[in-house]
Amino acid sequence: MESEFLNLNEAFAHIKFHPVVHLPAEYEVLDFSNGSSPNSISKYSIGKYNEHRPAIYTSDFFGKPGEEHRDIHMGIDIGAPAATPVFSFFAGSVFCATVNSSSGDYGGWPPHLHFQLSLEEPKKCDMPGAVSNIRHLKSLEIFVGRSHFFISKPA
Repeated sequence: MESEFLNLNEAFAHIKFHPVVHLPAEYEVLDFSNGSSPNSISKYSIGKYNEHRPAIYTSDFFGKPGEEHRDIHMGIDIGAPAATPVFSFFAGSVFCATVNSSSGDYGGWPPHLHFQLSLEEPKKCDMPGAVSNIRHLKSLEIFVGRSHFFISKPA
């Protein structure tokens, strides 16, 4: 049976992408699946996509356990020193940029780039970086892509 998800390697083989951050040869891949990741040993780090993080998203902002608690991470986090240059991976435009400073709304976390692609245009400057188990499969469709995937060219 053929997978309903698009093979991204085949779909994008003809497109040249630019790294969003120039990472050094050594960087740390963080693991939040069992709680907090230990203190980083590197100035650069990567937070995993599609990772269940039950002990990270604990404020009411993410819902209460047993309800629609949003604790599955749907982006890639890139940690780097302040003022590290950040680049667009492909020609286009930035939809929005914001600093969330409220406690529990990512406020107080170390600065990082939360990189996320969507097949649906956001309505506001707040794509769900963490989703509930109930919305997980739908989120994989929106934030990964199916065979209807396309990239629009910049105007």
